[in-house]
Amino acid sequence: MAAATRKLVSVPTDKLEEIVERYARDLFDTRLKKNTWECNERVLLGSNEDGFIIAYLRDLFFPCFERMVYELVFGIQLEESRNRLMTRSAENVINGVKGIEMRDMKARRELCDLLIDLLESASVTAATDSLDGSQDASASNPNEISKQNAVLLQEALSDEIGREEWALFLQGVFFTTGAVQLSEGMSHVAQALAQHPQVSFL
Repeated sequence: MAAATRKLVSVPTDKLEEIVERYARDLFDTRLKKNTWECNERVLLGSNEDGFIIAYLRDLFFPCFERMVYELVFGIQLEESRNRLMTRSAENVINGVKGIEMRDMKARRELCDLLIDLLESASVTAATDSLDGSQDASASNPNEISKQNAVLLQEALSDEIGREEWALFLQGVFFTTGAVQLSEGMSHVAQALAQHPQVSFL
């Protein structure tokens, strides 16, 4: 599993920077300016109309990092409905660990089932590609997974482990732990920059 993790995250630096910049611009240049910040659903106090909100800073970054991780793993952009499901599941895990929310096993199971379906699509897409390298895999699996990432997943995930176990692996490593750590880490960076803005110019 450690080898599979390394394989899935081993992307060229310039590609990773392009993904990060694109989603960061979408968050700060589009969503925040249009008041479409997903955190609004979990605001503790205030609103866009009030001119202030009190919320977990982590919640600002959660959906953004879920989008980034999804594209890293599956090679396509994450649909909004799936983003909400992934964010809900990951937040529930970390909030449950911190003892501030009951476990939502329905949301966690829905995410697992979605990942099982995506791995099935990866298998079909990779098989289609191996039969006819010229065929566009999106024809049989529209908007599910890129051909390149389907092949990558097939190479990285051993057949000795069942598809549901691999789905749980992706759910735990990438779409829960990965999103949580990236979001909370970025929250600390943002807080430090707010306190010491001169650092951003170094």
